Amino acid sequence: MVLFAASKARTVHHESRVLYHWRMTDESTANNPDAKPYAKVASRLAIANNMDASLSDANIIGSGILNTQNLWFRPNKEKPVVSVVIDGGTSSARAQAFIELFEQTNGYHHVEVIIVFNGGFVEDDARGGCTVLHDEAGASKFSRFNKGAHDASGEYLVFMDADAVFQTPEPLEQMLGMCRREGVGVVAPKTLYADGSVKCYGVAVTSERIMPLYRGYPDDFPGYQCNTRAFQNNSAVSYLGLMTPKALFDEAGGFDPEYETEIGCADYCQRVMDAGRRIVQMCTVKVQTDEKCPDIHYDNETNAPDFSEEDLALFDAKWPGVRAAGDPYFNRNLDQSSSYFQIAPSSKGVS
Repeated sequence: MVLFAASKARTVHHESRVLYHWRMTDESTANNPDAKPYAKVASRLAIANNMDASLSDANIIGSGILNTQNLWFRPNKEKPVVSVVIDGGTSSARAQAFIELFEQTNGYHHVEVIIVFNGGFVEDDARGGCTVLHDEAGASKFSRFNKGAHDASGEYLVFMDADAVFQTPEPLEQMLGMCRREGVGVVAPKTLYADGSVKCYGVAVTSERIMPLYRGYPDDFPGYQCNTRAFQNNSAVSYLGLMTPKALFDEAGGFDPEYETEIGCADYCQRVMDAGRRIVQMCTVKVQTDEKCPDIHYDNETNAPDFSEEDLALFDAKWPGVRAAGDPYFNRNLDQSSSYFQIAPSSKGVS
């Protein structure tokens, strides 16, 4: 019923001021998930029927969590070119390692790879048919991404660091399947640290801070409401592995090169949402970096230096009132300074 109603509605609104208390009885699924086995079959059938009507190129797959399903996109007849733009920094060895690993995990052949090095670096090896570019010395990461996107010929862009690698099969096909959906403007994978713990699964833009969600959790930890095991709408995502249509990227003006940290991606996502598009986080695609997970896992005061105060001030200057209005995808009853979905202290509670 909910899926049918939502498909016919002009818009769907979440009223976060109303808190729902879920009572538990011996016969309820809240207390015993096996109390109503028929509900498992009925829910999957309802989702399948809805998908057949709206997503003919996707199959339902299990998430490992009861009654939580995901999508796996089948190959599409249309094969748009995807331009993978890599920040090569100053290391040809890192860039070459990325290319070798990418060739092992990527099965999508309609792709071009563009490596953008720091301006002071001389690269003399463009192996693998990659396009090699050089940005001005001292330019920001987002400046390098813009330079690569400018020269890209693909219909879709993917942004990566040379020290990161896709860890799941068919990463480009799966992100393409979602990114081509009507109303979607940005798709991003789940990002992991070198030890496999979560680096980012969505970014919240709250009155207190702009922060990565679930940082430090084990990859298989389901998270708040099992969100890390299902697709999510977010206000922002990490740039790492981000896919977006090139036409939209150009129309939005690309990344703002004044930013130095992840908040620059939140700035781009804000412009995408202003254009009426959604930001989607996918758990079926994962990217792993060689970064070490912070020793203090669950403290945004210390474990998120890639979300700097300087960039936060720049964001607020560009987007006055946005953070004060609250994040529509982060419940206002939760602590707005923590990305770990804790109930807000009484001093910060909602009146």
